[in-house]
Amino acid sequence: MTLVLAAVTGHYAIHASDRYTSVRPTRKHPTPDWDIHANKTVVAIGSDCWLVLGFSGLAYLDDKPTDQLIAEAISGYDDLSGSAAFIPWIVSPQPHYRDIRDRVERKLVEAYSRLPRSTARDYATSVLAAGVQRKDNSIYGVMFKIVTQGKNSIAQELAPSKLRWNQVFTQAIGSRTRNIDITNRAKQRILSDAGSPEEVRNILMDAVSESSKVDSSIGPDIMGVILNKKSNTISTYFRASDPRRQAEIASIVSPDDERAKHIPTVATPYVLEPGMIFGPSVAPPGGWPSNNGITFEFSGFGVEPAASKDGGTFIYVAGQPRKPPPK
Repeated sequence: MTLVLAAVTGHYAIHASDRYTSVRPTRKHPTPDWDIHANKTVVAIGSDCWLVLGFSGLAYLDDKPTDQLIAEAISGYDDLSGSAAFIPWIVSPQPHYRDIRDRVERKLVEAYSRLPRSTARDYATSVLAAGVQRKDNSIYGVMFKIVTQGKNSIAQELAPSKLRWNQVFTQAIGSRTRNIDITNRAKQRILSDAGSPEEVRNILMDAVSESSKVDSSIGPDIMGVILNKKSNTISTYFRASDPRRQAEIASIVSPDDERAKHIPTVATPYVLEPGMIFGPSVAPPGGWPSNNGITFEFSGFGVEPAASKDGGTFIYVAGQPRKPPPK
């Protein structure tokens, strides 16, 4: 289970979720921990929109991580398995907002049709997407939710039509039974206190972190994302509960790179932009301006670096191997 929180305005979309995958304990695997480094976030650039998607529910569908399935649905790739940090993505036309939503829903329905009947019946998977869309020569905040269970699937638009720059709309999916007061307080803080996108992001990430202390199905490592159409910037912010554990995975993905042992690293999610897919990776904080006029920033550890204007600040990027589903 995962907790995903999102907020949108006319120019911004903000998203926060944990990165934890659990299993039912068995004699073979007596603890619920399965993958504490699981990516749950997909950023996608469409022809008319920027979207960030997260999910809660089944962590694996079609024997692959569910975030990978979502990325495959959007990109049109049949298989994004492996640990490549960079994958070419040349597609024309680029998928638009409704197309992205419909592709993800179809992929979920197809995957559920191949599940054991009892699993499909008993477990739902929800996707929450927040973004900004160009419509009628203006930019508006958008949000949708998809819930798939059994043979049924519902795709629902959540944000008010043509959400303006000074309006804020928030939503949550996932494990909320024991922490609904926390998420409600976060929504009130956003409405009363938050001014900048970074403040909204921090409030959402704080709520996920606080929820992890009262709900064991929510992990302590948090990924936050800001889609800032006003400045043409996409930024991710990784908050590791234990930097030593993050350093361990950096050494695993780059065993022969001495820099990985000495430089703090952050996790990065899927990012699909015209021309390139960036797979879930481990990298030092940094970023770069893309050929599409978008500046990418990947940060963490209390530091919010601006991406270099001369080609980027990354020292190295290593794709993160994905843990296979439990057998």
